[in-house]
Amino acid sequence: MLTFGLIADIQHAPIPDGFSFGGVPRYYKHALDTAKVAAKDFSQQSCDFAVNIGDTIDGKCGDDTIANGALSDVVDNLGNFQNGEWYGIIGNHELYNFGRKRWGSSMFASATTSERGINCQVSTENNADDIEDNLVGYYSFDKEDFRFIVVDCYDITSLKRSPTSEKGKLASDYLSKNPNEEKNSPVGLQNLDQRFVAFNGAVGANQLIWLRNMLQKSVDEEKKVIILSHVPFYPPIAPPTTLCWNYDEVLNLFGEFKNVIKATLCGHTHTSCYEQVRDGEERSEECSRSEATSQQSLICSSFSFSRLIANMTCRTPTRTSTTSSSRRRWRVSHQFTRIRLLNSGTTT
Repeated sequence: MLTFGLIADIQHAPIPDGFSFGGVPRYYKHALDTAKVAAKDFSQQSCDFAVNIGDTIDGKCGDDTIANGALSDVVDNLGNFQNGEWYGIIGNHELYNFGRKRWGSSMFASATTSERGINCQVSTENNADDIEDNLVGYYSFDKEDFRFIVVDCYDITSLKRSPTSEKGKLASDYLSKNPNEEKNSPVGLQNLDQRFVAFNGAVGANQLIWLRNMLQKSVDEEKKVIILSHVPFYPPIAPPTTLCWNYDEVLNLFGEFKNVIKATLCGHTHTSCYEQVRDGEERSEECSRSEATSQQSLICSSFSFSRLIANMTCRTPTRTSTTSSSRRRWRVSHQFTRIRLLNSGTTT
């Protein structure tokens, strides 16, 4: 049995509570408590490893000195989990603060705050020069019979990319569909076109090739795949304003490997929901409990205070009921869960 912790959208900043661009409440200082509680919970539940699925600190941290201190505070609290490794994913708020190379640094490499990162495996494509415009944050790692594939949805983005670079130009093409001067605004965009805002991004052509190769390799090696991404791909469970720009391309690829992909876990939306997909039938609910067969796949987008137990694919998460105002705050802005993957035919 393999158990791991997952936390999304911590978004700590040493500032008073406020609101997101869309008016959603944000509890910036309270996020440190969430990180600490999550890490201790992962330890108490004997998780084998943990994943930080992105947006570790908030873009409102401001200058590097404040951002360095905020990141150090989060890392110190996440350090309460010491059973296994942490794996990190780059979200949009990472790129509001620092470049990709910084986020590829170790969480605990140095006591010097300016050297800490989130354990994301950052690399260059096709032996390109090691500069920000060429850096990407997609990678994979294996645990027992499972292969975890991290998708970088800020491969193509306007964030920390030069507008004259290849990736920067592609981002400009996507954002040209947005009529607003403020590209974070979806005003005037209809339906799924609302995804063409600057806080989303796309998966590039090279990454799609890599992803296909990894999925085929997983088939050949009889690995069960868990997809991890900051940005969601599946419209039924994600507001249009939070979708990956080329979600349709990614979903088409996933469809070709539906028998090997057992779950897709995302953040970014600050909501709690999941979708089970079986034999072309789709059903969306919000954190109610049901069982899934081995022919089903699970797609989750940020869930709160729940446990997901997976028998190859899943038993779905259950919302924790509470009257505590502090826990209601956590549910709004910060999510963490424990996930158990079983190779046997039973769940516990």
